[in-house]
Amino acid sequence: MKFPLNVSKTDRGIRIGVALLCIYIGFSANGLIPNHTVAMLIGVFGLINLFAASLGRCPVYAVCGISTLKIEPLTRNS
Repeated sequence: MKFPLNVSKTDRGIRIGVALLCIYIGFSANGLIPNHTVAMLIGVFGLINLFAASLGRCPVYAVCGISTLKIEPLTRNS
């Protein structure tokens, strides 16, 4: 299944920030999250968001029919 571009530049920036924070909390901040499984899940969530932001495609958005891209209407020059 091919996913269309559906993540805007603003959405990408937010995703990258959240992803880096989640990766840090999940994999580097020892003791911040006492449950190792929860910390690992937070880190994996960050990796998935980083991957989606780098590609500009979010599978969850595609399944739900959501897009944060602004689509310019086509105009004809008469």
